[in-house]
Amino acid sequence: MNILLTIFFFIACLICNGQETTKITRNIKGAAYLVEDYYVLQSDKTIRHGAYNKLRITNGSLIESGFYKMGLRDSLWRRFNSVGNALNSTGSYRDGEKIGIWKYYGSNGIIEQVYNYSTNELISNTIVEPVDSNKLYRVFSGNDTLFTKLEKAPMCIGGLNNQINSNINYPSDAREKGKTGKVIISFIIDKSGKTRDHRVLKGIGYGCDEEALRIATEYLSYWSPGILNAKPIDIEYILPITFKIEVFK
Repeated sequence: MNILLTIFFFIACLICNGQETTKITRNIKGAAYLVEDYYVLQSDKTIRHGAYNKLRITNGSLIESGFYKMGLRDSLWRRFNSVGNALNSTGSYRDGEKIGIWKYYGSNGIIEQVYNYSTNELISNTIVEPVDSNKLYRVFSGNDTLFTKLEKAPMCIGGLNNQINSNINYPSDAREKGKTGKVIISFIIDKSGKTRDHRVLKGIGYGCDEEALRIATEYLSYWSPGILNAKPIDIEYILPITFKIEVFK
């Protein structure tokens, strides 16, 4: 493992393409038990450029690793669960967009889903999530809006519950004050499966609203689109994200 990490950081240095960079190490806002280190351009410290790592302070476990190239995610990225003891997903970015084959893992470390982002093809899938066949969706068609059932509900690539449970950070302020509850958010899933227009419909505060939006925008951004009349369509998706008090060791 140490040899692999050495190679990992060596490649990161090459990716910097001769740019002068500075390393930043900081606690993640709202999640004091997490720290991230990354590189920024000396000429513009708002632009990330080089290796990136997110770690859990309590045990030093790796939560996420990858590279930035001129402010955008690039090359190989790996994501582990919130404890850092099992792989959650692995795949590559180019210019901030996922490309090629991505693999998603269950809590037992076994691959549950393989998706090709370059061809928008689901290669394999063992994730089964409950679907309410009677659920009404807000559908957008041109200038018209209607509420209707779908022939096929949208499916989150990587597994909706898996991506939420594996990537959510319980805000420090909420944990300290014992705040629990559901944040209701909404966003549009367009006919290509991309998401946009994320917003909080009902919040509970203490950093939970911001964390719910972060999860939706960062980890629930790729979907198999909803189908109506045998065609993919734009829909509004309403999602509750539950915050429960957990003990992080």
